Order: sequence, then C-alpha cells, then structure tokens
Amino acid sequence: MIKRLFFLSFLVFFMSCKPEVKPEVSETTEFQQNDTIGIGLLLKNISGKGVPLYLTKTDTVPFDVIKFIENQYEHIFVTDITTSYLKNRFSPYRARYGREAAEAVKINKEGVLFIPVYELAFRVVERKENCFGIIINEENKEVMYVRPRYWMDIKDFQGDRIHAEDPFFFISWENYLTTIPSISGYEGIIYSSPMVSEKDTMVFDSRKRYTGVKIKGNWLQIAEWTEETSKPTGYIPWTDGKKLNIEPVEWVTK
Repeated sequence: MIKRLFFLSFLVFFMSCKPEVKPEVSETTEFQQNDTIGIGLLLKNISGKGVPLYLTKTDTVPFDVIKFIENQYEHIFVTDITTSYLKNRFSPYRARYGREAAEAVKINKEGVLFIPVYELAFRVVERKENCFGIIINEENKEVMYVRPRYWMDIKDFQGDRIHAEDPFFFISWENYLTTIPSISGYEGIIYSSPMVSEKDTMVFDSRKRYTGVKIKGNWLQIAEWTEETSKPTGYIPWTDGKKLNIEPVEWVTK
C-alpha cells in the first residue's frame, strides 16, 4: 500500500513537471483576429534580445521571436527584423528597419519630433497587467501577445534615463493624437460639435496644420496651428471604430 501511494505521488509529480510543448505553427495556421481600432500603441526600438510572441494570453511558451539583426548599408549600420514563423505575415502598424530606419534617423536629426523615433509600433487591442494583445498583421488583423520585461505608459515618461533593458512604451490613442505635432490625411468636414450635423461646418484644409486637442469617443477636437496661436477649430471623426480616418504626423520640419 505504501509503495503504491509512493508510486502515485511520483507519477503526479512527474506529470506536473512535464515541460510545455511549443505550439506548432505553419503558414496556414489561423491566428486570433480583432478588427477594432484598439486602445493605443505599443512602441519599441529595434534593439535588445528580441521580442517573444505568444499565441494566447495564457501560453507560457512563445511560438516565435522577433529578432533584431545588425547589417550594414552604405557604410551605415542598421538593424533588420527577422522572425522564424511569421515571415511575411509580420506586418505591424509600423516597422522601420534596414534603409528605412537609416532614413528615419536622418529625419530625426532634421525635424522636430514629439518623442524619439520608435522603429516598431503595434496597435494594442487588449491590455492586462504586463500582457498586451497586439496586431501583428494589419491586413488580416491577426493578434499575438507579448509580455514586456519592462514597460511604461508614455504619459508618465519625463524624459529621464530609463534604467531597464529593452523598455517598451504604451501610449493611448488620446495621448498619441493630442501630442503629435500635426494631423493630416482627413478627407471630410470639420463639425462644430461631436455629432454629425451639416450646420456650422467647414472643410478640412490640407494646406493648413491642425493639431489634436482632446478625444471624445470617436471624435477628435482639432485646432488650427499657427506660429502665433492655436485655437480650437472643431471636431472630426478620427476613427470609425475599426481604422483611423486620419494620418498622424509624428514630426514636422524645422
């Protein structure tokens, strides 16, 4: 009897210590999808040890890793992004690397940025503590999960040096759209209040520079910017709940 109990205890211990198997992924694997605009962006520089990707929020074994490989283009060292399984399915909100990253560095020196250039940006559709659900493919709205070792809400960032390895920054849509120096790409009417009405409207003039003031649901209050002043102009529908109706401009030339 004692031997039998000992065997059963050993069997339970052995099964509990069994390592999790890495999820099997192929080019035809169907991932979770989410076609909502989400709650903001997760930003990261293309440096460090890489970014483990998880199929679900409960997985403990990553199925892929976003890796950063340094290469040289025209005497300039830049970083390329590689993945083992995603390959062409890796298409986030923004991914600047290779020659494009070198051009971004050049623009950074010549322009005025609201935050440093972050080469990687993912739309966040879910956030729970240190786990973020991100759109890994903007065309198919495919969702993966990341668990940053360190992250900070950019509204709390004071420009101090961060004593952490591979930091991520989260920024809500409201903080993002009211901090960037310009709003562009909108093709529609500016409304006097956040409701669709043909009364007291004006046309969005692409020759002018507009900035975001505040968000009220799917509406963004904007202001016409000049060197002397910036006064509220009206409201525009910045999203339809699934995509942006505008083109955020992260820098302006001096």
